[in-house]
Amino acid sequence: MASNKVTPFHKPGCLNINDLLNGIDLDGDGVIDEEDKRLAATLKLMDTDGDGTITLRELVKIGQGKMEDENKISNLRKMIIAVVLIAIIFCGVMLGLMVAANEASKEDKPDSVGSLKTIDGKYISTEMTASAVPLGQLASVDLKDLKKLKNILVQDFNNGDYLFYTITGFTWISTSFMKLFTARGDIIIIDNG
Repeated sequence: MASNKVTPFHKPGCLNINDLLNGIDLDGDGVIDEEDKRLAATLKLMDTDGDGTITLRELVKIGQGKMEDENKISNLRKMIIAVVLIAIIFCGVMLGLMVAANEASKEDKPDSVGSLKTIDGKYISTEMTASAVPLGQLASVDLKDLKKLKNILVQDFNNGDYLFYTITGFTWISTSFMKLFTARGDIIIIDNG
């Protein structure tokens, strides 16, 4: 006895989309739900020539298209990585150029032993200037040099202790008399008169 049941294969190597869609209720509940509708839409997309059947040739085209898409995605990933690397290298080069430009724009640069010179070759003092002047002669020092006075170190001859003072200001009366004001609030009077 021959079966009259229609199969989705009417032509050898072909699937009939309408026959497939008739039995599309995947979970068998009698209701065509969203998943069933997505499957139907996918089957219709697979019929690239629109003849109502899916041939082996169409399946091969779909497979080739999928492989081409995967290759494109792989190439895009490689391009993105290349762009990011180029951007990082570009940022590094720009940072290097900025540092080099900053160094080149400095008027004063240290030589090989660390001494600073101006463009015309004069040495620049970078150390604190210290001078030893007896306290009694401090009033006779030039006023422009007195203005630079920041600290003094005095030895107490009674007990040999050294006293360090930070100078906050002074009153200069003459080359033999002046007052030094300290951060401690002490006043040192120099009177050679």
